[in-house]
Amino acid sequence: MTIAPFVALYPRTELIGRPDAFFSASKHEFPDFRNRGFLQEDSEEGIFIYDIITPKRTYSGVLACLDILDYIDGKVMPHENTIAAKEQYMTTLVLERKALIKPVLLSYKRNQSIEQVVSDAHDQKPFFEIEIGEERHVLYKLTDKKTVEKLQETFRYDVSKAYIADGHHRCATSAKLYRESYMEGQANAYQKFLCVLFPFEQLVIHDYNRIIDILNIISPTMFMARMSKLCDIKPLSVAAKPKRKFEMTMYILGEWYLLTWKNSVIKKYAVQSVILDGAILNKEVLNKILDIKDVREDPRLRYVEGIAGVEGVMAKADKSLFRIAFCVYPVQMSEIVQIAEVHKTLPPKSTWFEPRIKNGLISKPL
Repeated sequence: MTIAPFVALYPRTELIGRPDAFFSASKHEFPDFRNRGFLQEDSEEGIFIYDIITPKRTYSGVLACLDILDYIDGKVMPHENTIAAKEQYMTTLVLERKALIKPVLLSYKRNQSIEQVVSDAHDQKPFFEIEIGEERHVLYKLTDKKTVEKLQETFRYDVSKAYIADGHHRCATSAKLYRESYMEGQANAYQKFLCVLFPFEQLVIHDYNRIIDILNIISPTMFMARMSKLCDIKPLSVAAKPKRKFEMTMYILGEWYLLTWKNSVIKKYAVQSVILDGAILNKEVLNKILDIKDVREDPRLRYVEGIAGVEGVMAKADKSLFRIAFCVYPVQMSEIVQIAEVHKTLPPKSTWFEPRIKNGLISKPL
């Protein structure tokens, strides 16, 4: 992997009254914030160590630019398909902003030399820090030539691949702009895209749960009868999420159930490199029983990220007597790697990664 330093554009913290509101608005208001002087451009390029400190844990990654050719040549591995309309929308935003305002979140195999550089960086004074809700975001800047070159060399020779956790459309958009702007022998503003790299062990993958309106599709009684042919069903006395693969929990008419896929169902998917509970649910239940063909766009289907807990699932499901909810066991990082390696993709809305990166906290001017 080829990483490179960059000149950072970052907020003037003394001008920001409510950081959470500022970063939430940055996606659409970034050009205006920049014109009004809420952002400042650094005078010297660098690579950064980026800490995100939450009440539960601390994440430490390397924030740098990556050569777009690493993505084009397949060294940056996706696990999701992109949508052409969303790529076009992202292209418009990049051209309007004249900056990359959110790093792509990448993961890679743990490396001791990189860990040492990250650890040593914490001995110096932070370059930038800000509190956002319960999180503290801290940047340490690396400018020492020897340190930067050592880090670049380690990534070049010891990190052969990185895996996209969040930012598939940002990668695809950068590649598109690079190709459209390419002229042999001339500098290309889109040659380098902004990313933050965390080792596998640093990332947390949460479940992504589903809520479906079954009104005018099927009665709850008939639905339970159809489900009993696919799963072993056990009532639960309290709300819960599944604890292992090939299990789900279901919430219907105010009651919770534990569902375990029957062996006959699992065997149907045995030829796949990775068997995902979400994929079985989409095919066997949403498609075959509920006639939902497009799990990304169907208005009867809603998604609830795992961090919302069972309370968040119930809150949305309880808005109608004709809503059912499924909690799915989270996809594992090893499964994402396997899927990426064989150039397959996860079903839409399969994962919710942490840490979450904020728009406009650290940007690369174009």
